[in-house]
Amino acid sequence: MLIIHLLAAFTLGGFILSDRLILRRTFDQTALKPLYQKAIMPTAIAAIVLIASGAALIQNAPIYYLKAALGLSTIALFFLCPLFSRGFGKKARFVYRLITVVLLSATIALGASIYNFS
Repeated sequence: MLIIHLLAAFTLGGFILSDRLILRRTFDQTALKPLYQKAIMPTAIAAIVLIASGAALIQNAPIYYLKAALGLSTIALFFLCPLFSRGFGKKARFVYRLITVVLLSATIALGASIYNFS
């Protein structure tokens, strides 16, 4: 189950990081629309697998609940990005994307620390 969780995390997290750090800075948003439309289903499947496998791996310890909360927040922020981006200016979108990347990084760091201490 851990391997499945890590593969789903790598898929979704890799897309989030490449989207936030590379794609949005390199390409025009209109050029990226077809990519985003094609990526909805694979990223949604990766998110569902990630959540389900994470639920199977969770143990009754506060650090696991913290990691789950960070991970679910990151996934929600990623999928809510199109709705958020429509209503706010460029500066607010930057802050939103920064928060998403920081939460993703915190989730990865916490997951690595859990794995190293297990």
